Amino acid sequence: FRRARAYTISRLQRTGEALAITLTPSGRGFRHHPGQFAFVQFSAPGLADEVHPFTISQAPNDARALRFTVRDLGDFTGQLDAALSTGATVRVAGPFGHFRLLTRNRAPQVWSASGVGITPFVAWAQALPDDGAEPVHLFYSARTRATAPHLDELEALAAQKANLQIHFIATQQDGRLTAQRILNDVDGALADVHVSFCG
Repeated sequence: FRRARAYTISRLQRTGEALAITLTPSGRGFRHHPGQFAFVQFSAPGLADEVHPFTISQAPNDARALRFTVRDLGDFTGQLDAALSTGATVRVAGPFGHFRLLTRNRAPQVWSASGVGITPFVAWAQALPDDGAEPVHLFYSARTRATAPHLDELEALAAQKANLQIHFIATQQDGRLTAQRILNDVDGALADVHVSFCG
């Protein structure tokens, strides 16, 4: 973490049950691959003593801005909504991880996400070419539409990218995602499919 870089919070946005935190680099920033994570240290009182890893929920961009989407799942994350504000400084170390989009993949892909596990797939979906040929089926489970982070954003991306299909499962109403549902929705052709999942 000694090599952490300085960022500033430029936007805070509620999305489903999560908080999307967009950061702008104060200096050079760093480049990342879609699906990677970074360690984050917020300067806000009560948070500055802790460093936490979060997935970067945004594809790489020229401004080297980063976005982290965080759900209230404990003592630390439960404080973020009240403690963070735009303009606050943040230190970020990274990027790390090998959960990366297969850009040279010729086979159909199945992505499966649950709740805030959608974060790497948002970055993947943004990074897909608009004219991609091989189908990508994203199966996204959350209790309801209202609790699903980034669902509207993903549906807008699917409208732009001909090969991206969103299969949303509202578990409160539809029950859990099953293998049979996946088989039905991808026409049972799984022999050559590449599967990625994040819970």
